[in-house]
This record gives sequence, C-alpha cells and structure tokens, in this order.
Amino acid sequence: MFQTAAAALLLLALAACTSDAAQVCPGAPVATLTFTGARVDQGVLDPALDPDPTAPDCAVSLQTENDPEGPYPETLPAFTGAVSTDPQAGTAALCRAAERAQPLYGTLVSGRLSVETATDGAVLGDPCAEGCVATLALSVRGAFTGTGETLRFDGAVVERLAVRAGASCGKCVLPCATRYAVMGLPAGGASP
Repeated sequence: MFQTAAAALLLLALAACTSDAAQVCPGAPVATLTFTGARVDQGVLDPALDPDPTAPDCAVSLQTENDPEGPYPETLPAFTGAVSTDPQAGTAALCRAAERAQPLYGTLVSGRLSVETATDGAVLGDPCAEGCVATLALSVRGAFTGTGETLRFDGAVVERLAVRAGASCGKCVLPCATRYAVMGLPAGGASP
C-alpha cells in the first residue's frame, strides 16, 4: 500500500500548475524543459543540490517486506516545466505542465536555479502507522549551460518527507529524502 501512496505522492508532486505552464509562470521566460533522471543514494549528490544531505533515503527507510526495494521508482517520471525569472530580483519559478501541483519558487542567479514547494497533510500507508500524516517538500536545484537548442539543465530533484507536528508514524523512519539526479532539455527541441 505504501508503494502506491508514495508513487502517487511523487506523481502529484511532479504534476503541475496548469496545462499551459509557460503562459502562467510569473516573470520572464527562461526555458520550457523536459526533465528526466535516475534515483541516487544519499551522499551521491553534490551537497549544494541536496537541501537535507543528512536525511536517510526514503527508498530504504520506507521499504516493506513486500517491497524490499522501497516505494520510489528508480527512474524519475519525466515531466515538463517552464522556468521563469525576475532577473532584477534574482527570483525564479518552475511551473510544471500538468494539473494540480503548486509551482516551485526560489532563485535563479548566475545560471543556478534553486526552487521549492511544500505540502502539508500527506497520509502515508504501510509501513507507517495508520494515523501517519507527513509534510512533503519538493526541491529542484542545479545549473543551466548553453543557449537555444543547446540549453541544458543539470541538477537534482529531491523530495523530503517529515512527520507533521502532532502525528505519530510508528515504525516509519522520518524524516527521509528521495533524490534524483536530473537533466532538463528544451521541450520539443527548442527553448522560448
């Protein structure tokens, strides 16, 4: 059951602000990218890309007897997102091109992107206790290189789970983090 809940959380977290993210993302467009990646273990990412490098891997912390590999897929489900910025302020947004998730907000300075969003109230299943409610924070960090068709983003997507204040999660080991090393390339072969 937890595998389904965790996969649903990850997919919801990677779902997006609207069906036309490039038009609603605040600020000046930087690029619309398709992000892909692979799950990595704790300690593999550059510490600048990992918002909580001491958090144990959720894939290990939340595994069950029925799922010894843990609940998170090895490959990040590909997603498309528009990155925009206010270059004067150094702020940035990442708006993903699907339904129901919040944009990620943060900074874009000297080609380095750092954006995040947080959600409170994720209900976790097995191996967590029945009343386990978590907070979820999703971050995207990395750097842009190239321009136009050669534009590329290299970085990380990190999802962190923590016990919501007042909740009891039993034998669940929280907080934990799931880390993906990612690459973003212009969606459709070109950037705006």
